[in-house]
Amino acid sequence: MNIEESITITQQISRLIAEKAPYVEYSPDSLKFAKECLTDWERELLRRLGGKPDLFECFYVVREICRTILVWKEENQVYLTHLLSNTRKLYKSEFLQDAYLQNIRVPDVTLGEFRLAHASYAPGELLQYDMPDFQQEIIVPKLAFFDREIPFPGIYEGVIPWVSVCPSEIHSMQREIGMAYGRVLVLGLGLGYYPYRISEMDGVKTITIIERQPEIIRLFEDYLLPQFPNRDKIHVICTDAYDYMETVTPEQYDFCFADIWESQIDGAEAYTRIKPYEARLPYTEFTYWIEDSIRWWLQGE
Repeated sequence: MNIEESITITQQISRLIAEKAPYVEYSPDSLKFAKECLTDWERELLRRLGGKPDLFECFYVVREICRTILVWKEENQVYLTHLLSNTRKLYKSEFLQDAYLQNIRVPDVTLGEFRLAHASYAPGELLQYDMPDFQQEIIVPKLAFFDREIPFPGIYEGVIPWVSVCPSEIHSMQREIGMAYGRVLVLGLGLGYYPYRISEMDGVKTITIIERQPEIIRLFEDYLLPQFPNRDKIHVICTDAYDYMETVTPEQYDFCFADIWESQIDGAEAYTRIKPYEARLPYTEFTYWIEDSIRWWLQGE
């Protein structure tokens, strides 16, 4: 299997998750029965994966989902081995250890077209817990599922999910959270997950957030920011990110994190518009949410 073939399958799986939110109901009895009915190539696939924790549950959930899009085939063994190696069973206790989820209570409230609310993952619902590793020869999505229903907070614009604090959001920001220091500029507010996490760091002195939607700012400042222990570090400005970048001076900020897109597709244009500011602001270190995914997308255009 070559990289192009793996990308095609990965896109199929990603599209299925985004459009259908597929889930697999299972029980100890169904898992036991499935083990007794494995084909020879499925047994070989499991053997290759060795002693991976929760291996058979991961195998079963992924198999049932992949069967619906005709990906579960013997000729795809190499791809499936990589896919299952990157699949995880998640636990409620592990997920809720995140400091934001432990300490911030998100109410269900509406302001204009926007509302704070909670969604949930069904037991066995497939999700992507992180971005794919685009440096590999076989590119696979990083899949996960919970064994019980798990609620998580989000912002909706009408009925459309806008942003949420879910496993993919948490995992995909960890590197950029650890990098923040000094006077930080954050482009994009959402639920304030990134500002909350970096506000806990002694090395972060101030956090300036740029957000163009006044309703999002109002929801954040009325209901979420008062719960932040280090809220005095945070200042929110209501303006367009591109307009604001034109006013930034070279020594104004030490670090910038840009997150004003939903995916690598809409992020490609925004990334290419912000990237040139690195040359004009040489004393500011720039980072970008899902930058590897955006760069990979741009290479394929």
